[in-house]
Amino acid sequence: NEEGGGNQFRHVMVILWLVVDIIVNCLIGLTPFVDNFTHLGGLVYGFLCGLSTIERLEAGFFGVSKDAWTQIRNNLVRFAGLIVSIILIMTTTVLLVQSN
Repeated sequence: NEEGGGNQFRHVMVILWLVVDIIVNCLIGLTPFVDNFTHLGGLVYGFLCGLSTIERLEAGFFGVSKDAWTQIRNNLVRFAGLIVSIILIMTTTVLLVQSN
């Protein structure tokens, strides 16, 4: 997709697939005996875990520059996402154990 400017719209396709996935999961949540809040919680947990563990894409993928400040900020966001994910998973586990 290097030819014809196909690279510049790749990020749009990624976002569209994510939106489609979110819509499908919300529609599944409308079926009987399925809790939509569970799907939304999974979305948040999945986003935080994915944010903290994703493989960094090349700078040209999104068309942004990769200076030193951007790299530091990206690493801080990944680390914060990992810490928040661990804290939320531990909190959820404690609440589930104490509930019954």
